[in-house]
Formats: sequence, structure tokens, C-alpha cells
Amino acid sequence: MKKIGLLITLLILLTSCSSDNSDDKEKLEVNDYYGKWINTQNEVSWNDEYVFSKDNTFTRTKTVNSVTTHLSGTFEIFEREGRANFQLTYSAPSNLIITCSGSGGKSELLYILNGNLENSARMCDYQLTYKKSK
Repeated sequence: MKKIGLLITLLILLTSCSSDNSDDKEKLEVNDYYGKWINTQNEVSWNDEYVFSKDNTFTRTKTVNSVTTHLSGTFEIFEREGRANFQLTYSAPSNLIITCSGSGGKSELLYILNGNLENSARMCDYQLTYKKSK
């Protein structure tokens, strides 16, 4: 009888332990996502970088064929599938904003994968990868 009581107590203890999602949010907040992220492709004709600020604003500087464009907006960080995602909302549409649905939009989704920042257009064979600048 003691074994059954002990087994029931153990079962109750195990089922009452649950994960707290507040740890996930805290984990996102303490990681160093802020600062400059630089494109890893070594192209002579273009360069691309993001700078994320702690006030949830960002700037993007893209140089193509010696023409530099500065874009800016706000962002939100959220977690999906165990990784940090950045939902960017630009202050104005631009043809430099490329997603699977085309270019010229006003929003973009980026995410952290293997320590790098990736664009969601990766799923459509338009992959851009960024590494954190030191």
C-alpha cells in the first residue's frame, strides 16, 4: 500500500511541474540581439547591414553599385519554434525589402538561426545571412 501511495505522490509531483513561458521571454530579453549585423556574402557590388537599437527601432543601410540607401522603422522580437524572430515594419515601402511575395513591401521577417540573422525569403531561394558585428 505504501508503494501505491508513493507512486501516486510521485505522479502528482511530476504532473504538477510545468514549464513557465516567462523564462522564454526573459531569455529573449537578455540575449545580445542589439547592435550591428553585417551581410556575410562577399559581393563587391553591394553591402547590406542592420542596426537594432534597444528602443525597438532599426536602420538598414544597403549599398548597391555605389548607391547607398538608408531605411528605418520599428521592430518586435518574438519567439517561434525555439528561436528569436524579428518582425520589422519599415517607415515607407521600398523595392529593397524582399520577401517571398515579392519586393516593395513595408514589412520583413528575420530570424536567428545558428547564431546568424537570416531573412525569411530564404524559403524562396533568396537567402541573405548576417553575422553580428563585434
